[in-house]
Amino acid sequence: MADCTELYKRYLSGDDSALGGIVEEHNSKMIMFIFSYVKNIQDAEDIAADTFLSLIIKKPHFKENSSFKTWLYQIARNKALDYLRSQKRHPSEDISEHIELSDNELPEDEFILTEREKMLHEAMAKLPHDYYEVLNLMYFSGMDTEQIATVLKTNNKRVINLTYRAKLKLKEQLEKEGFVYEE
Repeated sequence: MADCTELYKRYLSGDDSALGGIVEEHNSKMIMFIFSYVKNIQDAEDIAADTFLSLIIKKPHFKENSSFKTWLYQIARNKALDYLRSQKRHPSEDISEHIELSDNELPEDEFILTEREKMLHEAMAKLPHDYYEVLNLMYFSGMDTEQIATVLKTNNKRVINLTYRAKLKLKEQLEKEGFVYEE
């Protein structure tokens, strides 16, 4: 896969197919990142689509102060936070609360491939949001400390501390749920 910065430059210069490469590279991981905020897979998919749509409509200039991935995730995070703020102002009844799904029918299962990954995601979901967010960005979105700090609008030291505490809490949660580590 070509570098996303180059793909975006190609897209801005008129190569519409380059945007497909960006979407292919980031869509599923971004949906899971947004899901950590909105707790609804359909809303996360909509917000991810809206993030890519803003690239199409607004064609924002990428200043290359950070990596393209970091910049894109900042846009997605801002859209997720905007969505949450709008939900507080205009709450609506969630129909999904009235529909009972068995464990194997959950829509997010298409993103979780193995039982171990499912157990990991379930344990992470029980962590405080800050911990979940930093681990999600690090392990599932493949970001480094500096990129995470940029997305979360904080400093590297706080990300390092959060990561350390999150890993300890996750290990504790997994052990409590009977997770067996491979040797």
